Amino acid sequence: MTHAMTKWAAGALLGAAMVAAPQAAFADDAYPSKPVQLIVPYNPGGDTDLLGRIFASELEKTLGEQVVVVNVAGASGSIATTKVKDSAPDGYTMLFHHSGVLVSMLTGAIDFSYNDMTLLGSVGLSQGSIWVTGAGSPYQTIEDVVKASKEAPGSVKMGVNFGSQTHVHAVAFERAADVKLHMIDVGGIGEKIVAILGGHVDATEVQAGTVTSYLESGDMRVLGTTAGERFDGMPDVATFSEQGVEVAMPDRIFWVAMPAGVSQDVIDTMTKAIQEAGASESLKAEYAKVKMTPMFLSATETAAYLDAEYQFNDGYKEVFLSKKKK
Repeated sequence: MTHAMTKWAAGALLGAAMVAAPQAAFADDAYPSKPVQLIVPYNPGGDTDLLGRIFASELEKTLGEQVVVVNVAGASGSIATTKVKDSAPDGYTMLFHHSGVLVSMLTGAIDFSYNDMTLLGSVGLSQGSIWVTGAGSPYQTIEDVVKASKEAPGSVKMGVNFGSQTHVHAVAFERAADVKLHMIDVGGIGEKIVAILGGHVDATEVQAGTVTSYLESGDMRVLGTTAGERFDGMPDVATFSEQGVEVAMPDRIFWVAMPAGVSQDVIDTMTKAIQEAGASESLKAEYAKVKMTPMFLSATETAAYLDAEYQFNDGYKEVFLSKKKK
């Protein structure tokens, strides 16, 4: 369990463990009898898509049936989330999402909660995002960004995906550092990469595994990590707190869910397959390549984690709503 996870959700998970009901011992042998769709709420090439495909590949082995990844992008994940929520509860449509669903709830992009679906559990943990800049940028560290922003408020152009967690984190940074950034809505990971490489923005937040090649080539460099402590994938990257900005963002968990109303037999079968996939050495090896930590939490534990993180995001609700009206 990471430092950030301990800070944000350990208490909630402890309570969840005390009330969690035991799962049924047997599942319906007839399920699955056809391919399962794994809906990824973002375009191909991003961290969610990448991790979803790794997970799907391993799940096929333990489930004994094909798992087809389907990208349904748009509205910061809201379109895909709604699609799965409204799908038939037959066990053949499943959502692969992350904590970004909380922002969709806060902004009203969706009018329901993850608790209105059949949560199956979490399958991975991203130990903090990183802020990166381009090779031609004058900024070397987060401290440089703070200094420039204090000297000339709004001079640092920050690329975000409006209404997403990257937007939340940028606002949290502004508050903690007492600075003003120039927020630019650039979109998802593909657009962020283009914006950084083209010099259109000075910094943006990404998951480490999505820009490894650019970091290795020197086209990008890391300013710092949003995690509460340094993580194994990048032990030399300093945290925001180490650079004088006392804020630690919650780790991003990746979870899976089906529509409400799925039978207990289907839940038991899929949960068992997910647990086995998460414990496989091949999945651990693939996750390590993209700076991802395998972590299985039960449905109850996942809900408790998301509940705790929701409280963090709720502190920025008015910011989003006010900007949304403009």
